[in-house]
Amino acid sequence: MGFCLITAGKTATVKRYSRSSFFVGRNAAAKGAGAVKRLQKLAPELTYAAHGGALPIRLKGMDFTNPVGVIVVSGLPQEQDHQLVVDACRKVLGSKETSSVCK
Repeated sequence: MGFCLITAGKTATVKRYSRSSFFVGRNAAAKGAGAVKRLQKLAPELTYAAHGGALPIRLKGMDFTNPVGVIVVSGLPQEQDHQLVVDACRKVLGSKETSSVCK
């Protein structure tokens, strides 16, 4: 799958589920093979990509289910893609939190 298709798929996943692409993929995996198969059936790989690297952008006070945008990266292992976006957002927002995804 090409880079453009992967980033488009991650973006579509965030828009569809209003969660990070990493959360969607890990949540399905935690529920077992049946949940992953259902996700793949509902979200074909060429349309959706439930791999880390895309986060919803929300504005304070707005509806949780309708992000105003998506920030997405790809090219590293999915945990690192996700962490890169989380760290960048925290830096921009001035957050001092640390992650539990990559140590």
